[in-house]
Amino acid sequence: MRKILDAIRRNFGLFDSNGVRFTQRHYERVKHDIIDYPLNKQARYANLITVSKINDTRFLKRAFLPYSEKEPNYIFPNFNAMSVGNLAYIQLNAPTKHYRDKAENLLTAYAKWLKWNVRNKQL
Repeated sequence: MRKILDAIRRNFGLFDSNGVRFTQRHYERVKHDIIDYPLNKQARYANLITVSKINDTRFLKRAFLPYSEKEPNYIFPNFNAMSVGNLAYIQLNAPTKHYRDKAENLLTAYAKWLKWNVRNKQL
């Protein structure tokens, strides 16, 4: 029954019981294309936690900790469509310019990294 309700929720663009709007298969299918979507469409891929805690600066600070001093080749291979969606949502909706700028910078860096790796057949 839960699977059916989750499918109905996702069809209406709502979060399912896992806090996502799309199936895992869909997230996997768009993982390289999402970086070229408009920012507001990217933000639709954010998870429920990011959306519900967007005004919690402690949450935002913790969200960026893993990226603070890591090399792109260390962090970006683990990015996926939800990562891009969360950053896009933060860029559009964070309560402070500081976090909006951090999200924008990470998205820009990820786009360059992804395009280079796809072009050079590294992914």
